[in-house]
Amino acid sequence: IYPLPVWEEVEIKILNLSSTNPKAKALKRLLIGYAENCTMDGNGRILVSGPLRDYAKLDKRVALIGQGEKFELWNEQTWHALRDDMIALQKTDAGQVELASLSF
Repeated sequence: IYPLPVWEEVEIKILNLSSTNPKAKALKRLLIGYAENCTMDGNGRILVSGPLRDYAKLDKRVALIGQGEKFELWNEQTWHALRDDMIALQKTDAGQVELASLSF
């Protein structure tokens, strides 16, 4: 879920992808084809269309995950499984050199 100004920048990048590259063409069809404007209701909820709900397997319980300039909306059980995998990955040595440069 992108704020409109951020989405407009992303959309330009997607539209500039080559139409002769089959992967780029497929990506355009998926991302541009399923993009939709969403508005919040009085309770701060957004209505996600049926095809997007089906694709993400969304039901009553979801996880909204902040990612800087966008949000990710996940099926809650799928998110918990992925989160657990990511936590386990952090306990390994994979990528430690690159991450060591981060300080909080």
